[in-house]
Parts: sequence; structure tokens; C-alpha cells
Amino acid sequence: MRREQTTPEQVLVLATLGLVAFGTVMVYSATSGVATDPLFYLERNVAYAVIGLAAMWVMARLDYRKLAASAPLLVLISGGLLLFVFAAGITAKGERRWLPLPGGFTLQPSELAKVSICIFAAAMLARRKRPPSTWREVMRPVGAATAVICGLIVVSDLGSALAVAFGGMAVLVAAGAAGGALGRISLAAVGLVGLSIWQKPYRGERLMAFLQPSDSSLSAGYQIHQAQIAIGSGGVFGRGIGESVQKLFYLPEVRTDMILGIIGEELGLIGMLGTFAGFAAIAWAGYTISLRSTERFGKLLSAGLTTLICGQAVLNAGGVLGVLPLTGVPLPFISYGGTSLIALLSAIGLVLSVGSYGRAAARSVRVTARVVDVQPVPVRRVRAATARRR
Repeated sequence: MRREQTTPEQVLVLATLGLVAFGTVMVYSATSGVATDPLFYLERNVAYAVIGLAAMWVMARLDYRKLAASAPLLVLISGGLLLFVFAAGITAKGERRWLPLPGGFTLQPSELAKVSICIFAAAMLARRKRPPSTWREVMRPVGAATAVICGLIVVSDLGSALAVAFGGMAVLVAAGAAGGALGRISLAAVGLVGLSIWQKPYRGERLMAFLQPSDSSLSAGYQIHQAQIAIGSGGVFGRGIGESVQKLFYLPEVRTDMILGIIGEELGLIGMLGTFAGFAAIAWAGYTISLRSTERFGKLLSAGLTTLICGQAVLNAGGVLGVLPLTGVPLPFISYGGTSLIALLSAIGLVLSVGSYGRAAARSVRVTARVVDVQPVPVRRVRAATARRR
């Protein structure tokens, strides 16, 4: 099948490639001055990007409709990997989120769960004849599966759990679920978030740092304070690539959660606005593909995956800028992290698949309709009309 890309698909590809290339440069810039081997993170990030782009290419050429049947299996595999983390996961900075792989690499199952829950929610809701109208219909089975996955993730990673919830909620909204039912589910989710904050004292400290930043600039709010110093010192045009001062042991997690602070310091307001423009382009392209899709599964899948990607960008940027509590969510395509990069590039590939195969399905429907419209008149009608003329 010939796949000629439309404008939204072209924009999606260009914006994604631009952010990945930009992220690779910024990861090197953020780590070159502090890492023992200046090329260590660069080489690994390039390797992750190559694998991720290959996955995106494969997914873009895969008929996304074939994933609907395997959606429950994908969620079960994700849940199994999350359970396996508790038994054999690697503990870092007090949290257990990763599984060890050969060669010193790691796998973060929560990143795979984000994509799988969007596929599952889209597949289940596409089968329904009418949108969910009560909270019970929302919970069976989409809400229940999302809650279970979030429960397995939130033990060690609140930010990723929120991202999963955003993806599932986006699919429900796109499916036309009743607002009252979604409101009840959201209230319950807020209660669970509060419980998770109470469970981990440092999360409560981060929340207080957000509410009272001046009182915690040397404790829980240290990261936010240092990030704002970095952004403020960058001004409009920045210090220049590689010229960051804050990355030199002042701002923690410069290659992951806080890389936007380094972008602000080295490239200034212009660099940050360019980054936001990239995600705005992805949002426009993804939602446009969703709206244009004539197939329900594709429409819901594209909406969910686009919200998953852009929602994480909002959570990260809001935390670094101090307008949202810090959640530890990485900046998609830019922060260092192999599983995240590969999973999100695969998600972009699925959105591209929705665009290409969705157009093919729409053309097939139109051609079929034309064939039906020009069917020949039955022979009996012709004979009856001829007899009347005689």
C-alpha cells in the first residue's frame, strides 16, 4: 500500500525528529562537564535513539488495527513486569523502578505500561456501542485496568502513575464518557494521590516546597530553586551551548528531570519557547490525525497517545518552572532515558499508522459506497417496465 503522508503526519515526523536530535545535543551538553567519560551518556542516548527510531518506523508501517486483539495481553505483560520489579528490580535513590538487562542497560516497565494502557483503553472502548454513562461502566474494564497499573507504579513513581492516568482519561474523554462519571473517578484518583503522598514523606515535602518555595530553597525545594536560577541566568538568548554553570554540581538530575533548566540557561527564553513549540506541533498533529480518523479504535488510540506524550511534557515543564509540583516525570524525547525514548517513539509510530491506514480504510469505504450506488437495476424491474410500455 502506498503511504503518502499528509501535512499532520509530516509535521509529526519533523517535530519528533527535531526534539530527538535536540535532546541528544542537550544530554551531551548537560553531562559533558560532570561525567567521568564525557561521551558515555551521548553514546548511550544515540543508541537508544536509533532503536527508538527503528521502532517508530516499524510501528508506522504496522496496521494498528492488529493491536486491538492483543491489547489485554500487552497490559498483562506490563503488569507482570511491574510486579517483577518488586522482586528483582534495581534500587536507585531509594526507589525501585528498573529491571537489569545485559550490558549494563536497564528496563523501566512503567514506560511500557503507559503505552499499553492507551492501547488497551482504546481497544476496549472502540468495541462499545455507546459511550460509558456511569462510573461502573467507566471502571469495566478500562478504569479498573488503569487503576491497577497506576497502583503498581505509584509505589515508586508518582509522576509515571499520573501520566498513565492522563492517557487513560484522554481515551475516555475521546470516547464520549459521561462527565459526571469521569468526575467521580477523578475525585477518587485525587484521594489516592493524597494517600500516595502520605505514604512517602518526601512527596509531601515536594508539595510543601511548591506551596512555600521560599521556605524550602535549601531542602525539598532545592531543585526548583536551582532550576529557576539557571533559567533566570539564561535570559533571552542564553549563555551558549555547553556554557551552563548550574550543571556543575548545583542543579541535580540535569540529564533527566531538570534538563529544561539547562536548556533555559544555555539557550535562554528562545530555546525554551522552541522546545514548547515542538510539543505544540506534536499536539496539533496528533489530535488532527485523531479527528480525521474514520475508524473508532484509531481515533481513540491517537488521542490517548498524544495526550500521554504532551501531558508528560506539561508535567515536567510545570515542575521545573515552579507552576506545578515536581513529580519527577522526564521531558519526552529530550531527557536521558532509554526505555522512555523507545516507548514514546513507538507511540509516535502508532499515531502515524493511524494516519496512513485510517486514510486507506476511509478510501475503501468510499469506493465500496460508490459500487453499491451504481449497482444495476434488477432484471424483473426492466421486464415490468417494458411490459407496461407495450
